[in-house]
Amino acid sequence: MPISEHPLLKMTLSETQNIYRYIGLEKLISIIKDSKLYFSRIREMQDIYEGKITDATIEKWRSSAGDKIEILNKNIEVMHGLAANLLHISCWNINENEDELLWSKYCSSNLSVCIESNIASLRKAFAKYPLRIEIGEVVYADFKKEIFEGELNIIEIGSVKNRYFMNERELRLFCMMYKNDSSISIPIDYKALIKRIIINPKASQYIRDNIRDIIEKYDTSLIVEDSIIKYW
Repeated sequence: MPISEHPLLKMTLSETQNIYRYIGLEKLISIIKDSKLYFSRIREMQDIYEGKITDATIEKWRSSAGDKIEILNKNIEVMHGLAANLLHISCWNINENEDELLWSKYCSSNLSVCIESNIASLRKAFAKYPLRIEIGEVVYADFKKEIFEGELNIIEIGSVKNRYFMNERELRLFCMMYKNDSSISIPIDYKALIKRIIINPKASQYIRDNIRDIIEKYDTSLIVEDSIIKYW
């Protein structure tokens, strides 16, 4: 089933827009070996506001709830629970090239890489997956001030992050599925997904050579390049 664009999600990117994902080498090999992409359950994210309605929105609702405040609080709890348990996400950086700050944030080990793809490649990679995948840009908000208007959908809630993370310029893929695991793995065409693989700029020549050798054991057709960022 093709990737869908939910009417409540922001999506202004062209099909040629580059996107990046920073991962450890072991996760890359898992993608290649198993032809599956890892989606994290949204409640596993570090930000406490993930999958939550903004504080300002809740305060506005409560101010007009009157004697139905207990019902409102229960509904909010249910919506947060649904988002936490149903929403699984795959996160990508929207950019024109790799980002030094994101290397530092997401790759603590030098045995790591960055996958470069684009929107069109994402669509091709999931074309044969039978379940619905939604795509949208993350919207950054001040949770203390910003008020959501209208009826809310849990996917819309999952697309909003605290403004402190604006530098990540994040694109998300959403899959709704109830599972007890902290993550799910979704079948993909990894050859369609991966335009090229970039090696961590802090990796020594020895590590870079080893990363190339390991990837070539699984697929010699993949493009593997050194980072344009240089430290020495």
